[in-house]
Amino acid sequence: GSQLAGINSDRAQAAWDEWSDITDFRATLVRATVSASISGQAYVLVGVYPDGRPRVQLLDPLNVTIIYDPDDYEYHTGYLIEWTPKDAQERRRKLVTLEETGWVIRDQISESNYSDRWVTLTEETWPYDFCPVITWQNRLTAHRVYGDPDITDAQVELMRRLNQVL
Repeated sequence: GSQLAGINSDRAQAAWDEWSDITDFRATLVRATVSASISGQAYVLVGVYPDGRPRVQLLDPLNVTIIYDPDDYEYHTGYLIEWTPKDAQERRRKLVTLEETGWVIRDQISESNYSDRWVTLTEETWPYDFCPVITWQNRLTAHRVYGDPDITDAQVELMRRLNQVL
């Protein structure tokens, strides 16, 4: 596998090597790159399948909000991943935050589809030194958390109009 930049932990490097050697990882990174070219930002969530195999899951950029230090936009202190499952009466979210014990992942459900009250279903401390959410900007931007897409709003509108005519 490749070197995990900025991480000085042998345990984190060993986990990264194991994950980066799986085929799904490479395919997910390709899809994440395409996703970033459209949205400006890519996100993957590192985890484990129930049978113990490593998993790298592509996240929809529309569902992810970066939580960061207002004095240092490059220092991410958490990620909010929020979605509404199909045919559900409530919303779901994963809240991944950096705490004194390390990265903590909370799987939560809203009391209803219109409620801002959340109930924690599970909470676990991520066992590695690196964050389970990996993100990067598509086109780098200075002094901003999020990157720029390759496709502009004007190009999307042009394509929409062309599709209507054709």
